[in-house]
Amino acid sequence: MVEVIWSKIAITRVKEIHSYYKFKSQKAGDKIIQDFKSATNALS
Repeated sequence: MVEVIWSKIAITRVKEIHSYYKFKSQKAGDKIIQDFKSATNALS
């Protein structure tokens, strides 16, 4: 019974961590795109 509770907690944690990193990488990607756009604007 305890194992079931622990596995549920573990699955929830993994999902949280995964979505957190997905969010962070999304933000980083947005920043790279922004930097690229401003660099392109500066060149043109």
